[in-house]
Amino acid sequence: MDRELIERVRRLSNFGFDCGIVRDAAATNAKLNEYAAAVGLAQLKRWPAVHARRRSVWETYAMLLSGLRGVRTPAAKERSARGLLRQLPRPARQVANVMAKAGIETRRWYLPSVTRHPAFRNATVMSPSGDEILRTVMRLETRLLGLPFHGFLEHNEIARSSMN
Repeated sequence: MDRELIERVRRLSNFGFDCGIVRDAAATNAKLNEYAAAVGLAQLKRWPAVHARRRSVWETYAMLLSGLRGVRTPAAKERSARGLLRQLPRPARQVANVMAKAGIETRRWYLPSVTRHPAFRNATVMSPSGDEILRTVMRLETRLLGLPFHGFLEHNEIARSSMN
């Protein structure tokens, strides 16, 4: 067991604090409350079936989207994706509008991008590759679209989402 890694994760999941002193600047509140932990433990019994169903949904999307030029859907791995976010060959807004007219809800995650978010208005990119990072962010901001993705989707619903 890697004690140093365990302690680092513990600090990073507690805002970076260690005995009341900030040790790591980039941290979060990643702790579960007791209720969430109890629900999570109870759900562990269902996990194999939930995981298999989500992989099946992912694989169905991958098959249906494989014929669309410029849209890549990686094969499902052993992990279970939390969503299906795709980079499109054309503006995501156009695709989202068509899908909305067909009654299919999509998500435009990461909007506005950090480069346009009011909270970061005065931030400066401190990286030698900052220009490349910004170009990538700007491209993804216009091309990313989240498709419906959950374990209760039926094949015909996935097909309907994939063909628009």
